[in-house]
Amino acid sequence: MQKIVFYQSDNRLLNNVLPALIRDRLNAGGARQAIIAEDSQQMHVLDKNLWSFDPASFIPHSIESDPRAFSQPVLLALSALELEQRPEIWFINQSSFEYSEETERVNLVFNGSAPETLSYARAKWKELKASDADLTYLDHADNL
Repeated sequence: MQKIVFYQSDNRLLNNVLPALIRDRLNAGGARQAIIAEDSQQMHVLDKNLWSFDPASFIPHSIESDPRAFSQPVLLALSALELEQRPEIWFINQSSFEYSEETERVNLVFNGSAPETLSYARAKWKELKASDADLTYLDHADNL
C-alpha cells in the first residue's frame, strides 16, 4: 500500500521547508524522487533553492528538460505521469496530483496559510481517506 504524507507548511515552503525535507529523505537512504511543481516558474525557483539551500549540503537534482535529468536522484517536473518510475514523489501545493500505482511514497507539501491550497489539501485528504489510503499529516511546527 502506498504511503501518502501531507506536509503543511507556510510561506517558507519553497525556500526552506521543501529543500530540508528532500535533503533529509536522501540522507536517510531515500529512493529516487520527483518533485512536481505547479508551473515552470515554480520549478525554476525550486531548482535555484535546491542549489543554494545549504552550502554544506548538496542536493543532486535536475529539471526534466535537461538531457541528463533522469540520472539524477531528484528530478523536477510538471507531471508525474510522463516520468520514469520514481518510488517517491513530492507534489507542491496544487500541482497535478496524479501518480502510478508503483509509486511507494506520495508527499503533498502545501502552504497552509494560503486559503486555496489549504482547501485543495483538505479536499484531497477527504478523497483519499474515503479510499482507505495510508495517510499521515505533519505540520512544519512538528519539527520537519
